[in-house]
Amino acid sequence: MNFTPDAAASFMPPRALRNPHLQTVLPRLVRRRLLLRPHWQRLDLPDGDFVDLAWSEDPQQASHKPRVVLFHGLEGNFHSPYAHGLMHACQRQGW
Repeated sequence: MNFTPDAAASFMPPRALRNPHLQTVLPRLVRRRLLLRPHWQRLDLPDGDFVDLAWSEDPQQASHKPRVVLFHGLEGNFHSPYAHGLMHACQRQGW
């Protein structure tokens, strides 16, 4: 079977995979393994709140490296596939 770009554009997944509920749940069922273990740091704020930082490595030992600040969004966290994967990609670049 030849799979041309036009055929790829018209491809529809099986009906069961087009279910919106399944599209929401499926990524949670097939999570990728963690690619790195973060170095956690908690900053306590004057108002009693806090900010948790997940470093790709100990920041004291990596002070000479470029830094990337990644914000995961209001409902995300470090363990979301997007944030974790992006942090791992930055670590591989030496940032």
